[in-house]
Amino acid sequence: MTRSGGVPWWEPLALEAPRAGALEPGAMRIIAKRPLREFWEQPAHRDAEAPLKTWYSEVHHAAWRTPADVKAHYGSASILPHDRVVFNIGGNKYRLIVLIRYDTQMVFIRFIGTHAAYDRIQAETI
Repeated sequence: MTRSGGVPWWEPLALEAPRAGALEPGAMRIIAKRPLREFWEQPAHRDAEAPLKTWYSEVHHAAWRTPADVKAHYGSASILPHDRVVFNIGGNKYRLIVLIRYDTQMVFIRFIGTHAAYDRIQAETI
């Protein structure tokens, strides 16, 4: 008995289609966009929308394996302990803190705010 294409049923199929919802190579998964959107929808922070959307798109298409990969793309990013990274957003008007799991290609939004709000938190543990 054979599969379509003449491959015996006991042989593994060499070119199986990717499963639905699988990430394409190099795609960081960002959890979640909602806090970014809620931030830029505030009247005082509407100017953050374009830079946050740009950041989101760039990171989604990145393939970071190490903190050095982040620094290569975002030279002004600050690498913190516990896999935290601080990005300057909107000409350094806002700060975005994420936790990056390099092994699973996942980026978790931990904080978005002004410099004043950033100064009141513990960036390494948030």
